Amino acid sequence: MIPTPRERQAGYLCVFAMMFIWTGFIISGRAGSRTGLPPWDMGLLRYAGSLLAALPFMLRHGLPRVSLRQAAVILVTACFGFGLLAYAAFSLAPASHGAVLIPGGLPFVSALVMWLAFGDRFTARRCIALGLIAAGIALLAWDTFGATPGAWRGDLLFLAAIASFAIYMVAVRHWRIGARDATLAMCLYALPVYLPVWLLLPTRIHEAPPLAVAWQFVMQGALAVLAANYLFTRAMNVLGPATLTTCTALVPGMAAFGAWALLGEPIGAVGLVGIAVVSVATVLAVTGQPAADPRVARGPAPS
Repeated sequence: MIPTPRERQAGYLCVFAMMFIWTGFIISGRAGSRTGLPPWDMGLLRYAGSLLAALPFMLRHGLPRVSLRQAAVILVTACFGFGLLAYAAFSLAPASHGAVLIPGGLPFVSALVMWLAFGDRFTARRCIALGLIAAGIALLAWDTFGATPGAWRGDLLFLAAIASFAIYMVAVRHWRIGARDATLAMCLYALPVYLPVWLLLPTRIHEAPPLAVAWQFVMQGALAVLAANYLFTRAMNVLGPATLTTCTALVPGMAAFGAWALLGEPIGAVGLVGIAVVSVATVLAVTGQPAADPRVARGPAPS
C-alpha cells in the first residue's frame, strides 16, 4: 500500500522530532566522555534507561513480536554495534566529528547497503542531492577535522557504527518488522544481555556527577533508544530509507551549532557554507522523493 498524504505528513513529523533527539545524542555522548564515563558505562546507562522507559509499553502491548534470530540481529547491530562503537568514538574524537560522520554518512552507507541488498535505484535527482550533501559535509569536515591529534581512530569507529546501523535498516526492511516491535526488542532485551559483560569491567559511574549520570540515563536511554528508534523506524516504513536518511543529513549542522554553543567547539566560515549546502541539498532530495516502497511493511500506528 502506498502511504496516504496524512501518513507521509506524520512520517515527516517523526523525522523532525528524531533529528533533535539525534542532535542531543551526539552532544551528550561527547559530554559524557568529558565527565570521565567510559564507553561501557555509557552503554549501561543507555540500556538501563531504555528498559525502564519501555516497561509501560510492554505492559500495554506485550512482548515484541520478533523471533530469537531477529532479536539477536537487532541487538548486535542497532543496540551494541551502533551504541558502543559510537561511545568509544566519542572518547577519541570531538562531537563535531560525530556530527559530520554519523548522520552525514548515513545517507551514503545506507544507499550502498540498500542497493546491494534490494537493488534500490538511484534517480538523477537523488544523485545530485547526494553529491551536494557530500560537498557540504566535506566543507564542514574541512572546518572541524584536524584540530584533535589522533581523532582518526574515533572517526573509523563512527563509520563502523554507521555501517552497523545500516545493516539494522536492511534487516528491519527485509523482515518487515514494525516500529513498535523493533524498538521494544532493543529496549527490553539489551540490558539482560549486556549486564553480565558490564559487571566484569571497571566502572566509573560512581565518580561522575549525579546530575550528569541522571541526564545520560534519560537522554541515552529513554530518548536516544526508545523515542528515536521508534520515530526512525516508523518514518522509514512510511517514507522509505532514501527520504529518511537524506533528511538526517541536516543533523550535522544542528549538532555542530549545538557543540559550538554547549561544548565550545566553534564553526568557521567554511563550515557554515557546508551547512548551508547540505540544507539546500536535503530540500532538493526530499521534495523529489517518491512514496515508500510498497514492499516495506509500515509500523503500527500509536494506540
